[in-house]
Amino acid sequence: MKRYLRILLTVLLCTVLVSALWACDKAKVPANPDVNTIRYSDGFITWDAVEGATKYRIRINDGSELTVASPQYPYAESANSFTIQVTALNDADKASETVEKTFYPLATITSLTVREDGVLCWDTIPGATSYEVEVDGGAAEVVPATEYRVSGEGAHALRVRPVVAGDSTYFSSWSAPQYVT
Repeated sequence: MKRYLRILLTVLLCTVLVSALWACDKAKVPANPDVNTIRYSDGFITWDAVEGATKYRIRINDGSELTVASPQYPYAESANSFTIQVTALNDADKASETVEKTFYPLATITSLTVREDGVLCWDTIPGATSYEVEVDGGAAEVVPATEYRVSGEGAHALRVRPVVAGDSTYFSSWSAPQYVT
């Protein structure tokens, strides 16, 4: 009887240990990256950090896989669409599900002019719903029209790029700076 009790206790203990180890192992898998936070702007692909991740595996346009330590990657693209895949990894190389996002280019604004009244104007870019205007390297302001009046005295350097409001799958490069006085 003691022998059966000892075997039963041993089996029970082993079951508990295996279950605990399995649960611990499963908890180490990082969360999935949020595809809605993947962005491309100013030469960088970025995404929000993922809980449980210590590194990320990325692939661009079905190229080679790269491992990066932080949720960003420098990437220079200006005229072609591209697709990125992101997988979160932990120290034990446990992987989340892979998410994928495709980005599409908008044309770069090349025709900035300053009217006599000091208003900066540019041509409409097909597909754009609004434009970001950057004044003197500051934060960009979104405007719905193809013109912008600078407030304040003195000379200012302005850059403009087209955007699609509420849709981060489109990207564009900044125009060359135009100086307005």
